Amino acid sequence: MDYVDVATARGMDGLRVAFVRGVPSPWGMAAKAMFEHHNIPFIAVEQKGGQENPELVEWTRHRNGPIVMYNDEPPRVRWHETMTLAERLGSGPSLVPEDIDQRMRMVAIISEIADEGGLLWQARMGMLHAGYKAQGDAVLNTPMYREYGYSEAAYKASVNRIQDILAMITAQVRSQKEAGSQYLVGPSLTAADLYWAVFSQPFRISGPEINPMEGPVRAAWEGGAKHWQNLDDAIFDQRDYIFANHIKTPLEF
Repeated sequence: MDYVDVATARGMDGLRVAFVRGVPSPWGMAAKAMFEHHNIPFIAVEQKGGQENPELVEWTRHRNGPIVMYNDEPPRVRWHETMTLAERLGSGPSLVPEDIDQRMRMVAIISEIADEGGLLWQARMGMLHAGYKAQGDAVLNTPMYREYGYSEAAYKASVNRIQDILAMITAQVRSQKEAGSQYLVGPSLTAADLYWAVFSQPFRISGPEINPMEGPVRAAWEGGAKHWQNLDDAIFDQRDYIFANHIKTPLEF
């Protein structure tokens, strides 16, 4: 992506989104997929992963990406408010089911995947654990370790939570397949499909034609995925279908 710095973005109108530059952060990639699905142009603003980002904090009062700024409206940093903005501004088919039961199911799935304490929050705890084992106590004072409340006990608890969430996704995919649907909820694409596709990456990373991440970050994700070798192929077949049919690839970050 082409990025502008924070100072430039602050002087602009329209939709500006701070992404973690150089890393396919699943939260950012899901937001990007929703905006692209709805044909909404945006300006990419640089967020420097793992750093203090003082200019971004001064502007938005937030440090981590994605941070969504639209005109003079308050910043949006949660998945639901980002999805709602995309639905409001965009065109094309809605990513939110009309049926209330399906809508509730979609919200619940994304919450388990993307909320604080959800799938990637827990998976990140594993990455932090690997960093702690390699570098020792020195890393505990960095912003990411402080904000995520890393401890060895928290890491151990995260493994159980990940297993529960992946089991839920597996059951949902299997149930939907039996009903004749390629999607996580109902008969058509929803935001849950976009979130699962990008949030699945640390558990089985896609090839470079989809996810062109390289270097230490890719190695870290691949290393973490080795702990999850016995997952059902069906959940990754489903996400591959979503990438092939509904997400612009290769991912840009």
